[in-house]
Amino acid sequence: MQSLMTQCQPRIAAARRPDHARHWHGVLAAGADRVGFPEDHAAAPGTPPRPEAVTVPLGDALPDRLADASRGAEAARFVLVAAAVAALL
Repeated sequence: MQSLMTQCQPRIAAARRPDHARHWHGVLAAGADRVGFPEDHAAAPGTPPRPEAVTVPLGDALPDRLADASRGAEAARFVLVAAAVAALL
């Protein structure tokens, strides 16, 4: 199946939504915890650290809600969780 967008079109579309980018920069910049992975390059002196991870409590009801959404099928639950992880990446 051929893609409906060329390689550059998603970037152009994202650049046309500066409010979305501004929102997520603000959300991710506030209170992010550093992870234990080594940096690929050292930050310039005097620059603030970039946020690298955000911890979000998922709640105790999440397994039950996932089971309901997947109608008890283990494969459907796996696909649902994989799609959520892909969306977060």
